[in-house]
Amino acid sequence: MEADWPAGESTGWHSHPRGQLLYAIEGVMIVELAAGSWVIPPSRALWLVPGVRHNVTMSGDLNMRTAYIDILRVGDLPDDTRVISVSALLREVLVAARKLRPATREAPALITPAPPPRPAPP
Repeated sequence: MEADWPAGESTGWHSHPRGQLLYAIEGVMIVELAAGSWVIPPSRALWLVPGVRHNVTMSGDLNMRTAYIDILRVGDLPDDTRVISVSALLREVLVAARKLRPATREAPALITPAPPPRPAPP
């Protein structure tokens, strides 16, 4: 998924049913979780485990890429939320992934376009 966000905008608290790799090609993200906050520059990404509630605030204009990953179909993924270094290869994979077609029953995908975020309960 590709998204542009203006400086100061926030996603609001939400979660996703799949794992999320959150990456900003340009700009800096401040990601809040109950366990703490991370400042994520373009040289890093944040791996979020499924179901973790989070809020992303944009520090400056932001060009974001997100990959949603079915952790039941992909092995060797971290069990906890963590910052990872983004190599040149991973950056290009995330840039190119926006061109993926949605999965179908006949051709399920390991990485899929984003579903709408689930709003936080009141």
